[in-house]
Amino acid sequence: MTTDQQIEALKASRKRLLIAADGERRVAARRLLEEMGRYVHEALAETTQLAQRLYPPLDVVDLAATLRSAAAAAGVRVSVDLDLEVEASYPRGAMETIYLCWLEALQRAGGKHAAITVRNHADALTFEIVADGEVALEPLRGRVETLGGRFSARPEPEGRTRIVGAIPLD
Repeated sequence: MTTDQQIEALKASRKRLLIAADGERRVAARRLLEEMGRYVHEALAETTQLAQRLYPPLDVVDLAATLRSAAAAAGVRVSVDLDLEVEASYPRGAMETIYLCWLEALQRAGGKHAAITVRNHADALTFEIVADGEVALEPLRGRVETLGGRFSARPEPEGRTRIVGAIPLD
């Protein structure tokens, strides 16, 4: 083989190596993009869950699902009983307060059980929460009373707490 032939063979070999390297880079880039896509999808799902927890849908239609979803996230078995008018529009502050009381009860329930009842009763939203564990009451009391509502809580047998509240609708 002549020198010119060797040079041409080296050039052809180099070209094959570059093409092969480009192919490997493309495969690696595709795999990296797929992996990044999975991470982005997971991050978006987690962000959506966080956003729904921070600012959940609290209209009458979505309230039961929102309360159950919060319980599922906390790993707590629940009972949700709502007696609200579907066409009614309730004050967001009242709905948020009930939801925050529920979250506090779930955080303290220790993965056991909690129950909530929400009713439209005589120009007020009333709620009753019974949960395993001790619940931090003062922040909840302050929020309910700031809205002109009534709040009471008492310990029950077997380490449960019963929270009862009423928030005026006006």
